Amino acid sequence: MAERVGHVAIIGNGIAGLSAAGAVRERDSRCRITLIGEENALTYSRPMLTKAALRGFDAARFTLFDEDWYAARRIDLKLGCRVTDIDPDARILSLSDGTSFEYDRCILAVGASCLIPPIPGREKDRVFGIRDIESIMNIRGAMASARRVVIIGGGVIGMEMAWELKRAGCSLTILELAPALMGRFLDEEFSQLLKDRLRASGIDVRTGIQIETVTGDDRVEGVRLTNGEFFAAEMVIISCGIRPNTETAARAGCTVNRGIVVNERMETDVSGIFACGDCVELPGFNPGVWTAAEAQGSVAGANAVGARVSFEPAPGGVLINGFGSYIFALGDAGRNPDCDYEILNFDSAGTKDSSFFVNDEMRTFQGREKYFFSEGRLVGGLLTGDPEAPEILKPGIEQRMRKDAFLKSRRGLG
Repeated sequence: MAERVGHVAIIGNGIAGLSAAGAVRERDSRCRITLIGEENALTYSRPMLTKAALRGFDAARFTLFDEDWYAARRIDLKLGCRVTDIDPDARILSLSDGTSFEYDRCILAVGASCLIPPIPGREKDRVFGIRDIESIMNIRGAMASARRVVIIGGGVIGMEMAWELKRAGCSLTILELAPALMGRFLDEEFSQLLKDRLRASGIDVRTGIQIETVTGDDRVEGVRLTNGEFFAAEMVIISCGIRPNTETAARAGCTVNRGIVVNERMETDVSGIFACGDCVELPGFNPGVWTAAEAQGSVAGANAVGARVSFEPAPGGVLINGFGSYIFALGDAGRNPDCDYEILNFDSAGTKDSSFFVNDEMRTFQGREKYFFSEGRLVGGLLTGDPEAPEILKPGIEQRMRKDAFLKSRRGLG
């Protein structure tokens, strides 16, 4: 007979923590659930931070559920509060407000912070990372007197922020230390395609660079490269990935590498403690994406109250929607050196009446589709142009469709 769980404490109210709470209540109608969040805000759509950053971002607009949702599920909220200590032997949590309480199961959903490289001058005023509402509010506040902006980092968040700042009329430079933009998701061709579209939009893009320093006295004045180039700026935004928050887990005795080490059931190696979301490391990797965090939270919550389910990684993907078009990447775009890939390319053009597009200019498209097959089965794709093309890609990858079957489904797009 499964052990009775009286109290589940969930640390972190991002999407992983929220999903964990929902999964606990779905399987156990009686146990107590406490959801603790450092931000004094209900769970909101964090991906929207950079998609609506400068157009009047309102946390309430992107809040996933209102207070009635939590009340109906008897989820006790402790917001604006952080955990200062976990005693895994006594199973007691201590909080920053001076209170403490016992738990039966603890789920760490503490997320991640901005990865800030050790760039000299990174501590100056108006050098920002992007991770929460406060950071967006600070950027919006600086916009009144910042018309030249340097973005350090050419990943998804950097691209989305660049689009927002461009629409706001800023002069932009993107500096990427890697040799290509979004190398985690795109191949060389699509990375160059993205760079060309950024430059066509009036954005200066440099890749494969090395930064010497962020200049200025107390307030930023620009960024200097090791080759002597200088880019003047009243604001610098650093978007170089994430750093899993592991300190709380380490203090509790959990094994930590890059992230909190968990198994496929989201269990740490400390009895009674689970972990999920951007803070974790599953054998060798941390997906660091919203959909994975949501799925991991559901697995952690279910297992905390006696289920035996495992997290099954789904193909990772990204969508960049802006600069006059979109680029969609999903799955393996030929990045595994141990695989032999067959690559199929298609060019297309047309006009679609689709709410997917963010402006009228994008309704007429020049499309490019690139599909990657390994051992005769679809493993990934890169797309731009046709808004309906992504609809066949995800199921095709999930079902590991054979080439002939996938091509037949593609022809059905017409």
